[in-house]
Amino acid sequence: MKEFDEWLNEQSEGTREHYVKRINSFLSSMGQTIEEFSKLTNKEMKHLVLEYRAKSEKEGMPQNTILSRICSVRSFCTYIEKPMLFKANQLGKVQADTDSHIFSNGDLRGLFEIGNTFEKALISVSVSLGWEISSVLNLERDKVRAKIEHAKQNNEQYIFFEDTRTKTGESRFAVLNPLAIEWLTKYFEVSDEEIKKRKENRNDKKFTEGKTEKDLKIYDEGTENMERCLFPISEDGVNKMLKRLASASGLKLTGSIRFHNIRKWLMSRLSRCGFNEFQIKYVMGKAIGVSDRTYLQTLQTDIEEKYPKVYNEYLNIYPKGQIITDTESKKVIESLQMQIEGLKKTIEGLEAQLNTKMTEVLNMFSTQNAQIQAIQAQIKPKTEKKDGFILS
Repeated sequence: MKEFDEWLNEQSEGTREHYVKRINSFLSSMGQTIEEFSKLTNKEMKHLVLEYRAKSEKEGMPQNTILSRICSVRSFCTYIEKPMLFKANQLGKVQADTDSHIFSNGDLRGLFEIGNTFEKALISVSVSLGWEISSVLNLERDKVRAKIEHAKQNNEQYIFFEDTRTKTGESRFAVLNPLAIEWLTKYFEVSDEEIKKRKENRNDKKFTEGKTEKDLKIYDEGTENMERCLFPISEDGVNKMLKRLASASGLKLTGSIRFHNIRKWLMSRLSRCGFNEFQIKYVMGKAIGVSDRTYLQTLQTDIEEKYPKVYNEYLNIYPKGQIITDTESKKVIESLQMQIEGLKKTIEGLEAQLNTKMTEVLNMFSTQNAQIQAIQAQIKPKTEKKDGFILS
């Protein structure tokens, strides 16, 4: 349908994916196509939505899932100039999330430590920005790289920049902290080599031989995606990655793993380290209720001054420094091996001393035993045998 496609094209890639999935679920449940639904009157649409809510609630569907699907449907209806208005709480209230695992600093550190270079970069950037998953995955590789190169040129440890949250249109003040910058730099090195190798493979007849045009097209699209996107991975792929890392790190979960709770973690940490309500909202891209640019610039200055002061204590998930490199690992191993050799020599020396002492004790015991036998022989009564009897 033309109008539906036009509406979707106005959304970000991540939001578009969610809208399609939610609206299709709604339509499937109510036995409608998008064309049929679009032809309904405003009143008929509203009736169908209320019917869907009652049906889904009866089937035991979570309240927040019902509301998210209805919200997607209402957004499309507004686009086609058939907005639906409901009385307060007519659709029910959003329920508190009590089924998700709440991340601690230690949790995020555990996930970060066992991740590979790509995963470390993704986790550190997500923790630093606190953005929703769709925005993180919409980051452009070249733009982020340019910001990092500019920061290094000016010896800046932190990168601050203003952005617009696609979902709400609100301004937000983004921060890339030292950990994110460090692992993005390492990730660029690794991924540059991977992209280079993919292009070399594409020009290698041995690689392309036997592959269909469709196979090669998919391969080329993958390479283009790597060159364009900072993190070429789907939202589902990110959540699966977090679950795998949580399992591998031995994390004791209190609920399901959700990427969105990294955003909640940052809001909590900013509050704990003294950021006020407006500073937190500005970082997170929430509505502040002012359009005065002067006030926003004041907030920017305050955040730029405060963030570095509280970073290590509150916002750094790896506060003890850098991950040990291969070279550093070798030095640590060599040092431990030297200590082990030293302990072996100490043990050998103690064993030699123990053997000597045991020999001395055995010799002393043998000497004393011989003396005891000699004394017993001297005091033993003399006896003689006569006619079969022993006389003493």
